[in-house]
Amino acid sequence: MRDLSPLLLAAVQTPGATYSPVTIGAEDLSPSQNALLDNREAIQRRIVQLPPEERRDLALFVLERTWLVVVRVGEEGAARLLFSTLHETGIRPHVSDLLKSRALGLCNGDVRELAQSVWESLESRLGRERMEGLFQDLATLQTRTVPSDTSDAAIGRAFDLDSADGVGSFILDHLRPVGRRYVEMLAGAQNPVATPGPVFRRLQYLSWVMRHDTWRLPVLHWLRHRYFDDPETPQFLNRLEALAWCQMIRAEDISRRERRYLDLLAAIDANRQIEPGGPLDITADEKRAVRAVLTGANFIRRPYKLFLLLRINASLEGDGAVSIAPEATVEHVFPQRPVTTGQWATDFADDGQAARLKHTLGNLTLLTEREQNAAGNRDFAQKREIYARSVFRISQDLGGAARWGPDDVRRRTLALTSQFMVSLGLE
Repeated sequence: MRDLSPLLLAAVQTPGATYSPVTIGAEDLSPSQNALLDNREAIQRRIVQLPPEERRDLALFVLERTWLVVVRVGEEGAARLLFSTLHETGIRPHVSDLLKSRALGLCNGDVRELAQSVWESLESRLGRERMEGLFQDLATLQTRTVPSDTSDAAIGRAFDLDSADGVGSFILDHLRPVGRRYVEMLAGAQNPVATPGPVFRRLQYLSWVMRHDTWRLPVLHWLRHRYFDDPETPQFLNRLEALAWCQMIRAEDISRRERRYLDLLAAIDANRQIEPGGPLDITADEKRAVRAVLTGANFIRRPYKLFLLLRINASLEGDGAVSIAPEATVEHVFPQRPVTTGQWATDFADDGQAARLKHTLGNLTLLTEREQNAAGNRDFAQKREIYARSVFRISQDLGGAARWGPDDVRRRTLALTSQFMVSLGLE
């Protein structure tokens, strides 16, 4: 705060100031200034009590391991809000913490009780970080722009959170209904076995689009008007999943991706979300670009490779819901470091060809960690037995192959690509 700055400089920050006497009387200081000096004296007493070696360790720690973080705010009220939030939680404040303090601070009586009940119920289910994501999605749905400023003040402006009436409207009309759908959406995506059916299966598949989670916006907006059991919901989510995967695989520019999802919100408002030529339509050029990535070299470098293999595996199992096994690992059929003798040396004698094919989609599969340790870099005849017993269908199919050479890698690349494209309705 501004009134503390001169005293802080004179009594603490200037070299030697910590041990200098303060001549100002307590009656001339504000409560905050007196608290600063009380803290200074408490630190002095504790340091004096420390043995010399502990004081030296403390000094080294302060010099080498601590950072001063300056948080600038535009007004004194915001500074006090930040301080009170930090004081209550004892940890770095999230946007949701600051927004909660701002909103509840404006409420009285029944409105405050309702706001606190809704807020804390969602917070207990989602956690602070997901609450922050929910507020950002709510602000985007409200303003139809993806805000560059995601601070509590920006979200507050989006919903006019400057009065108890504004907070009450936000709680009743936005946070409570959309928050409930948000919880259900995430629960269905994370545990589709507990919530079976084609809708929650598709939500699980969407959750595998890990790096491009803007798909949550149209899902939330759809669920504001419809529900999971609406007859059009499965088709909508099928089309949305295809779009989300295409956007991620093609590494669509973030601004173009956001613009397309915002256009989809408008199409949902007009009930034109599935019309030809709309935001959910995948063009022929986009399909060709997806196929080029999937059939190209160095697919192992794609950050989503594990989830794409899981998605293909699910389609091979009949498009049924499957849980992400935490032990699922990406396996190279032709090993990354094959032995220099044996069948691999014969089947992949061309080093250049081997290097090109090694990291393509067709040479990748899924195994548990234990299965992968057993497979190692053995010849295919030995690995084939492990594949046949694997828990993953995508690997079981390899158990029937007689051998594994360059032509097999190429054929499987095309087959897995087609399997993926067909499962998303892109062929």
